[in-house]
Amino acid sequence: MSGQLTVLQQESTLSVVDVEFAQTVCSLAGESRDALLLACAMACHAAFDGHVCLDLTALCRSGLYTAEGRPSDVALPPFDEWCRVLRSSPVCSDGTGVTPLVLDGSGRLYLERNFRAQQRLAAMIKERVTATKAALPDDPAERAVVLSREARFLVITGGPGTGKSTLVARLIKNLPADALSRVRLVAPTGKAAVRLQEAMGHGAMPVSTIHRALGIRPERPASPLFCADNPLPAEVLIVDEASMVDLHLMVRLFEAVPSRCRMILVGDRDQLASVEAGAVLRDICGDDDGSLVNPSLAASIVSLTRNWRFPAHSAIGRLAASINRGDGDDVIALLAAGGDEVGWICPDSDEPASPLLSPVLEEGFSPLLGADSSDAQLDAIDRFRVLCAVRRGPWGVERVGALAAEMAARKGRSDLSPVMVVKNDYGAELFNGDTGVRRRDGNGDRVVLRDAKGKVRDIASSALPPHEPAWAVTVHKAQGSEFDHVVIVLPSTPSPVLSRELLYTAVTRARRRVTIVGKRDIIAHCVAAPTARASGLRDLLWNK
Repeated sequence: MSGQLTVLQQESTLSVVDVEFAQTVCSLAGESRDALLLACAMACHAAFDGHVCLDLTALCRSGLYTAEGRPSDVALPPFDEWCRVLRSSPVCSDGTGVTPLVLDGSGRLYLERNFRAQQRLAAMIKERVTATKAALPDDPAERAVVLSREARFLVITGGPGTGKSTLVARLIKNLPADALSRVRLVAPTGKAAVRLQEAMGHGAMPVSTIHRALGIRPERPASPLFCADNPLPAEVLIVDEASMVDLHLMVRLFEAVPSRCRMILVGDRDQLASVEAGAVLRDICGDDDGSLVNPSLAASIVSLTRNWRFPAHSAIGRLAASINRGDGDDVIALLAAGGDEVGWICPDSDEPASPLLSPVLEEGFSPLLGADSSDAQLDAIDRFRVLCAVRRGPWGVERVGALAAEMAARKGRSDLSPVMVVKNDYGAELFNGDTGVRRRDGNGDRVVLRDAKGKVRDIASSALPPHEPAWAVTVHKAQGSEFDHVVIVLPSTPSPVLSRELLYTAVTRARRRVTIVGKRDIIAHCVAAPTARASGLRDLLWNK
C-alpha cells in the first residue's frame, strides 16, 4: 500500500473501500505512482460523500484535512503536475475513452459512471428545453400554468409555505382533458408520496414512489421495467420533492419518459440535497448572481417567493430567510430575541445534555403521554418533533432518544413510544418515514399509525417492516414534513454534516414554534457553511 494512503486511512480521511478501489484500479493498469493512487482513492471518497466529482482545483487550494478537522500530514501534488500525471495514465481519460477515471477541462475528476450519467442528464434536459412561443405572465403561478401547457420541461421551486402543492393541483386542473388520464405523480420516497397524496386529496389521482413508477425491483435494481426501450406511459410526469432525487435516479427517470411527455420538477432548491450523488435540482436552477447564459432554461424555472405560511412579521420566516442568505448575525439576534415562535437553549461548553433537554422533552411529549386514544396519540406525534443533526454522541439521536424514553418511564409510560418505519413495504403499504406509536399492554406489542389513505391501522409490532424508536430523528428523516413545534438539537462540536441547508431545512419544518438547542459558534458555523456538492452539471446546462 502507498505510504500516503496508509497515513490517510489512519487519519480516517480515507476509508478501507477508498484505498482498495485505488489499489485495484492502479494494479490492473500497471500503475504505482502515488499521485494516481491518491487521485483514485480521493475520487472514490468524494463519490461516497455525495459529490458527483472531485474538484481538484478546490482540493489543491484547501489541502487535506483529517476527520477531526486538523490538517493532514499528507501533502497534495501541485494542481498542474497532478493533472499531467492523470492525463498520462491509462487509468484516466477526458471522457472520449472508457477508463475508470475522467478528468475534464475544469479540473474535475470523475468516476466514469458519474461522468456518463451527468453528460446524459444534461443532454436530455437541454433537448427538452425550448424557447416558449407563448407570452409569459409576470405572476409566477400564472407563468407556471402557461408553461405546463406549452413546455416539455418545467421546474417549480420555492420554500415551505409558498404554495407548491396548491400550484401542482392547479396545473393538473388546467391541463387539456385528453392528458388528464395520463398524468403521473411521483416522489422520491414513500413518505413523500404519502404527503403529496394528502395534499392532493385522498380521492385524487394516485401518487407513487419513483422506484415503484419505474418498476425498479430490489433484486434487480439495474433493470427497471420502464426505461428508454419501454417508456413510461405518461403525457405529464410531476416529480415532487425533486431536491431529494440523486443524479442516477434522475437519469433513469428522464430515460424512461417519452419525448412528448411534459416533465415538471417541484421542490425547494435550498433544502438538503439527496443522500446519494449530486444536488440535481440546485444545479438545474443555477445561480442568482446574474451570470446565467441560457435564457431558455431560465424561462423554464418558476420561483415562488410569496410565503403563505410565514407572513412578513413571522419570526420563523425571518429566521429561515436569514439562514438562507447566510446572515449569521441576524440569526443570532433573532434567536436571542426569543418570543412565541422562536426559542434558543445555548449550552455551556461542558454542560451535559440531560438537564437542558429534559424539561423540553417533558413539555413536548406531554400530550402524547397523556393521550388516551389512538387518534390523540397520532395527532400528538404529528404536532411535536425532535430533530438532531447527528445520530451519535451526547447531542445525537440515540442519546436524546434515550433521555426521552427515560422521561416517559418516570411518568409511568414505559409502555409507549413513537416509532418510525425505515424500509418500504409496498405489500403492506407502509413506507420509510411512516411514524406511529408503539404500545405494549394486555393486547400485546402493537403499533398504531395512519396509512397512505389516512386510515388508522393497528398492527402487531412483529408484522411491521423494519422500524426504530422515533423519540428523536435526524433532520434528513423529517425532510418534507411539518410540525407545530420543532426542537432542533445541534452537536457541541463541529461536524461535517452541519450546513446552512441542514439548519434551514430543520427550521422550516416548524409551523408555529422552533426551539434550537446549540452553542452560538455551532449555529454560526452552520449558517456560514453552505453545502457544496462538486458537480459539473450546472456548467453543462447553463454555459451553452
